[in-house]
Amino acid sequence: MPQQVAALRRLTRSPGFTFVAALSLALGIGANTAIFSVVNGIMLKGIPVEDVSSLVEIYTSEENGYPYATSSYLDFEAVRDGLSDFFDGVLVWNLSIARMERGDEAEVALGETVSGNYFDLLGVEPALGRGFLPEEDATPGTHFVTVLSHGYWERALGSDPEILGKDVRINSRPYTVVGVAPEGFNGMMRGLVPDFWVPMMMTHVILGDTSDRLQRRSNRSLFIKGRRKE
Repeated sequence: MPQQVAALRRLTRSPGFTFVAALSLALGIGANTAIFSVVNGIMLKGIPVEDVSSLVEIYTSEENGYPYATSSYLDFEAVRDGLSDFFDGVLVWNLSIARMERGDEAEVALGETVSGNYFDLLGVEPALGRGFLPEEDATPGTHFVTVLSHGYWERALGSDPEILGKDVRINSRPYTVVGVAPEGFNGMMRGLVPDFWVPMMMTHVILGDTSDRLQRRSNRSLFIKGRRKE
C-alpha cells in the first residue's frame, strides 16, 4: 500500500505523464477490444454452419510478436495433434485467387484451399454431392477435385443437375466436381464469396509453384478454426 500511495502522489505531481499513461492504457484496452470485436464479427458471427457458438479462431503468437497472427500448416498439425482433448476437430483454410475457364471464356475467381475435414467439421451439407474425403487431402498435388459454390454453379453452369463427375478448369487444369455447396454458404470470411474449394494439399498447384510452403514454419498465412468439446 505505501508503494501504491507513493506512485499515486508521483502521478498527481506529473499530470502530463498521468494523461499519457491513462491514454496508453485506454488505447491498449480499446485496441484489443476492437480486435476481438472485429474478429468475432467477421470470422464467427453469421456463418451458416452447425452450432457456430462452439467454433473458435486459433491464432499463432511468436515471442514479442503480434498475438493474433495467422498460422503455418505445421502450426495447424501441432494444434490438431496436440490439443485433441480440447477440440472435437480442427480445420485449416486459406483464400486463393485463380482463373476459372469455360470454353473460350475465363474469369478471375476467389476460392478457398481447405483441409479435408472442412465441410464435415462445419456441419455443412452440400446441395449436391459431397465434401472432401480424407484421402483427397493426404498427399500434395494428387487429387484434382473441387466443391463449387452454389452461386458459381447457378451463374456459370446454369445449375447443371449433372455437374457431379464433370471437370471444371482452374488455372488451366481440370478439377473433377465432387460437390456443390448449399445456397447461402459463402465460406469463412464474411463479405467475400468464394466460387470454389479445393483440398489444402493442392495449394502449390493452385498457386502455380513447386515450393514446399506447407512445410515451412515461417510461412504463416493460414487460418485455423476449431470446434470445442462440450
